[in-house]
Amino acid sequence: MTSALQDLLERNVASGTVPGVVASLGTAELEIVAAGAMSVCGAPMRADAIMRMKSMTKAVTGGFYAGHPPFDVSHAELVSTVRDYTRFARMLADGGRFEGRQIVSEEHLRLMTSDQVPAIAKTPDSFFPGFWDGTGWGFGVGVDTEGGRAGRYGWSGGLGTNFFVDPDGTVGVLLTQVEMGERMQILLDEFQALPEAA
Repeated sequence: MTSALQDLLERNVASGTVPGVVASLGTAELEIVAAGAMSVCGAPMRADAIMRMKSMTKAVTGGFYAGHPPFDVSHAELVSTVRDYTRFARMLADGGRFEGRQIVSEEHLRLMTSDQVPAIAKTPDSFFPGFWDGTGWGFGVGVDTEGGRAGRYGWSGGLGTNFFVDPDGTVGVLLTQVEMGERMQILLDEFQALPEAA
């Protein structure tokens, strides 16, 4: 029997939304799933694939980073595996602690994951109409301020990545190779809703 996460990823590969994807979801017991191919007509996606977080290039494999791209990426270019990205999200969910050490102070984590944007700045023309409805912005993460996901924080990168941390400790990480757009938004919305369906 396959999980809801496996079904979601396989369905989006089969429909052509993404050629390949790797994701993790859970609390203490994390599920890591890979589906599809690492590139068009390429080898199967692996759960340990090394992904460029903000690059539309294919996954990097072989356990090492292939080198610097031939263009300026000083604003981006995080390279990670879904397992390591999930460890980062898990550290945030555990109050900034990792392996018994405080990595991010509780005060900084509270500020990071609290809405820092004053109401007067939340105008329709400051981002796009409707963006601020139930959404805030902490230090580097979006914050859900209302509704069934109030307290959730995370980030959706424009080039096919997503992570979130829920107040109950659930973390989710989604890594694709496809720029965000209408079709990707459907996958993202379904991924974000998986904890509620469980």
